[in-house]
Amino acid sequence: MPQYRLLTDESDTLMMDYVGRYETLQQSFDEICRHIGIAPSVLSRRNESRHRSYACYYDASLQQAVAGWYRKDFELFGYDAGKIAPESAASGEETPDTP
Repeated sequence: MPQYRLLTDESDTLMMDYVGRYETLQQSFDEICRHIGIAPSVLSRRNESRHRSYACYYDASLQQAVAGWYRKDFELFGYDAGKIAPESAASGEETPDTP
């Protein structure tokens, strides 16, 4: 489900003061801790797997479908739908579990 549906009102206005990013989860968590006045802590990683970037598994048709389905998410959260296949995907570089 596109995330904008959970985070916006009827007029597609973001209802949150801050939206963290999974790909920078520790930084986002630290920012939230500072905002609410508590000390940040290091988040543990469990059940981590190593694999190539998710984009390595997308053909052109799937890239187009994902870009269309999540278009509002890309726009609202500042992602570039044209960059579904990042450079690390082209190199076949393995990465931890991150979107």
